[in-house]
This record gives sequence, structure tokens and C-alpha cells, in this order.
Amino acid sequence: MKECDSHENCSASQDAPQLPTRLIDTGPENSACCPTLINTSDSDDATRKGLRYACLSWCWGKVPPLVITKNQQHMPPFEGLPATFRDTLTVSRELQLRYIWIDALCIIQDDLEDWQKECARMADIYRNGAVTIAARDSADCTADMNIEILEPNAWYMDPETGCPLASRGWIFQERHLSQRILYFGKYKLSWECATHERYENISIPVTPQIRNKSKADFRHPKELEELHQHWLHIVTTFTERARTRSMDRLPALSGIASEFQEKNGERYIAGLWRSHLLQGVLWLVYPSNRIPIEGEPYRAPTWSWASVDQPINY
Repeated sequence: MKECDSHENCSASQDAPQLPTRLIDTGPENSACCPTLINTSDSDDATRKGLRYACLSWCWGKVPPLVITKNQQHMPPFEGLPATFRDTLTVSRELQLRYIWIDALCIIQDDLEDWQKECARMADIYRNGAVTIAARDSADCTADMNIEILEPNAWYMDPETGCPLASRGWIFQERHLSQRILYFGKYKLSWECATHERYENISIPVTPQIRNKSKADFRHPKELEELHQHWLHIVTTFTERARTRSMDRLPALSGIASEFQEKNGERYIAGLWRSHLLQGVLWLVYPSNRIPIEGEPYRAPTWSWASVDQPINY
């Protein structure tokens, strides 16, 4: 973390212009971890200006997670948290980050208005976090993130494939929006920032050949046509890998869409861009024998790729 703070490509991202509505306060550094949920608007300007927080990227899985609701917005004691959350709070404190953002505990899950408001801010939440802690191989919040190191090795690990976390639709934008990610795998720790990818005993400088293409390019100024081609690549990759709730199809990419809109200044329409609408509707379900199910709740126009749950191609 300290070394990354000195990276030219990483240090500029550390001053967060906005904070999430809520954060988990794990308590002072030299005290026992006693998590409390705070509203950041209650903090004074000096505190808000210097506040750094971590984010958690995790797989909800099939086990109902601990969440906050309209009637229950108090944090349980540390021992009462699911294993993934406990380990995340511990890691955050070890990194000297007192505050952390966990979606299940920082968004009121039975309040649609609050959920929509926070979802619209997802790009800022992950982009402004000091680091994202990713529980790569945890199938749900009951799994801890302890590492069983069998033997140090240097093989490459693609964070987006071959693990429970990769099957969650939201992880796609969480990875692409985060400035830094610390991955906790079953047998390996890895680190990813704008300058390096680091593994147990190797450091790989980030180059366009190594960095995932969609993550490498979409943040940098490009011609409109090139930006649009990157968007099509992101959509097809997202639909191939993501398994998320039908109604989350568009929200799970809303943060990346916001970043694109900052670059192209265009109108965003149900997963497509106004200037390239004709090309945007020329998608097909792949494989073609997977017919969309009728009668599902409306989530997008039928001409949008977001209206179906299947992988699509252009």
C-alpha cells in the first residue's frame, strides 16, 4: 500500500471527492474491533477530507447474508459477523484503514429508493476507495479468507475467471472501477493496481499486453468509435461471465457506464449509446438455441441485450 501510494499512476486517485452515504467504522487503531455503522454526512469537513476507506468485493452466494434494513441498521458485535466480513474488517485494520464499505451493510436492502441512489454512485464508491479487498474463492459470506500457503509460486491468476467471485455480475464493474485490489484466493494472495500486478514472489509491470483490454483502455481518452468498440467488448464479456439476478443486469454495469459517459458525453439508453444505437441493437443470443423466457418482470426494452439472461454476441 505504501509503495503504491508513491506510484505516479496510482497516487492521483487517492483524494476522494465524495464519500459513500454510510461506512463501517471499525474503531480506533489500538482498540478492539467494535464495528459501528456511520453516516458520513455527520462527520465534520476535516474528518471527511482525510478519510480513507476500503471496499469489499464478495460473492453473495446462496446463503442469505447479514444485511441492514429499514428496521435494523445496527451492526452486530464483531464475533456476530459472518466469517468473510470479520476477515475483511481485520485486513482493513491491518492496512490502517479504519473504515470499510460493504454493500450488504451500507445499503438499506429493503429500501428501493436507497438502493437505487447508492447503485447510481457505485462508480465513485469503488473508484474512491483506498483499496478493494476481494474474497476471490469464498462462495458466500460464511467462508473465511484464511490462506493455506502450500508452496510459494508465481503462476498467473486471472481474477475474473475460475472462481466463485467471477460468477457474480457485480464483480465485473467492481474490478474495473477499483484503483487497487487485494485478492484473497484459497492458496494465494495477489495485488493489482495501475502500475503492477503482484503475486507471491513476482511483480509484473502493467502493460497494455497484460492488462485486461477493457480495463486498460476505457478510462483513457479515445476517439468515440474506439470507445464504443470497447463498450461492445465489455458487454459481451460481461454477459458471458456474469450470473446475477435478472433485474441487476443493467445496474451491475451502471458504474462503468457512468465512466464511459464522462468520456463520450452521450445519452445512455438501456445498455446502449445514442450515437451507435443501430449497431447496439444488432446483438444475438449465443448459443442461438437458448431462447429467452417470456413473462419475466420488465427490466429493459426487448431490443436491449439487458432484456435477456443469456450470453450475447455482436
